[in-house]
Amino acid sequence: MKDNKYRNYNVIGSNAVVTDTQIEKREINKKKNLEKSRRERRLRTLAKERQKKKNILQIVSLVFIFGTIVVSGNASIYKMQKQLLSLNSQIKEVKSENEALEIDLLKVSSLENIKEFAEKKLNMVNPDKGTIIRQDISKANFKEIENTDSNKTLLSKIKDALF
Repeated sequence: MKDNKYRNYNVIGSNAVVTDTQIEKREINKKKNLEKSRRERRLRTLAKERQKKKNILQIVSLVFIFGTIVVSGNASIYKMQKQLLSLNSQIKEVKSENEALEIDLLKVSSLENIKEFAEKKLNMVNPDKGTIIRQDISKANFKEIENTDSNKTLLSKIKDALF
């Protein structure tokens, strides 16, 4: 009986020859391995391409997001500048109006204008020595209010309330 390990070999003289079936099996295995490696290589390249596309999409989305943030920030800055200009113009208007009112106040508050207004519009006259009434206001004309409740203690207030 022959050993199992030498079953596929034909022995011709002192040489061992590989049979055709074994050569065919090796070639089939080589082809399978070659197809398997090609398939794996193709899958790796597809995975790399997908990863590249994913990375590009991420970069584009980040650029879009940052662009949106920058544009919205610039829009808010522009809005604030517009409000600032509006407020500055309002301040100038109020200042000029204030100056005009101060000038009118100075015109009206002069003693000559007051005297002229009192004599003409209100029919007032300067007092004579005979029409003057003098009042002494140095005396205390008002009664003082005593604040005795603040000097009392809590117990004396309770005692007064009960009895």
